[in-house]
Amino acid sequence: SKDFLSLLPTSYCLTPKQCIEYYSTAGSSKMNVQLLYTSYNQLPVLMDEQELYSESYQRVYQYLMRYSSRKQGQHRTPVDDYTFTGEDDLAHPVEWISSILSYFDLQDPSWT
Repeated sequence: SKDFLSLLPTSYCLTPKQCIEYYSTAGSSKMNVQLLYTSYNQLPVLMDEQELYSESYQRVYQYLMRYSSRKQGQHRTPVDDYTFTGEDDLAHPVEWISSILSYFDLQDPSWT
């Protein structure tokens, strides 16, 4: 008889870089990535898209995009004059994670 807990699926929290890889992969490759994690009876946990599209996440993304474009001399609304309205372009998970990671010193941090 198996232990009851061994019958339940476990989750595997992907790192931000693994999430980018997962979201960026198309077609059968994406399926292979999913199979890789599910083959060990683990469900891959990605970025919560409801949270991603929330005002608090999008506000940070829009601010950082304006800050980085100002540093690079691109023409975008300056950070000081910017007011988040919720009507800005929403960040795709890959764009959001990439922009946040560009401000980290760690190469592949965890979500915790």
